[in-house]
Amino acid sequence: MPDPAARPSASVRRLAVVSVTAACAFAVTAAVLAVSLSRARRDTAVARADADDARAEARAARDAAAAHAREADAGPPPLGPLVDTIPIPLADAPAPAPRPAPDPGESLSLRGVIKNYRRIAGSDWATVSLGADDRVTKGMRLKVFDPDRKDFLAYLTVDTVESTQSVGRLEGPSPERVRPNAEVRTRW
Repeated sequence: MPDPAARPSASVRRLAVVSVTAACAFAVTAAVLAVSLSRARRDTAVARADADDARAEARAARDAAAAHAREADAGPPPLGPLVDTIPIPLADAPAPAPRPAPDPGESLSLRGVIKNYRRIAGSDWATVSLGADDRVTKGMRLKVFDPDRKDFLAYLTVDTVESTQSVGRLEGPSPERVRPNAEVRTRW
């Protein structure tokens, strides 16, 4: 039988357990701190590299702006022999003929109908079912066709545009034949 005096007392055993537990806790804390320190060093290195890149970009932008300012201060390049090759129009020369303005409706493919027709003071006017919602604009030239025979009747030049309808003046071969429900198109 072992000697009872050789056996440690309960308080000594408790103290040993507490010491071992404290040593383990210290070791875990030290490991966590070491990992945190390693991450902090890595993050610091990345931040320094980003700051260096930003400084380099700022320096390049500053240098480019300074070069641009120097070029602007220098003024335009001399014209030299180019001046002799520029044609100078003569006072007697006729001006070139202006190009006709493109019809704004030609690029759109719209279809509508005549809603109303009136003859006012010798001019033929009509209301159509196309408006600003359909991208119709003042000055647009629409084509009007007979709904039954598909004959071309007249052009309608838009004068007033509302959201869902427009009013315009009729011109062409047969504006007097235009009636409600006649077909209106932007293209032939």
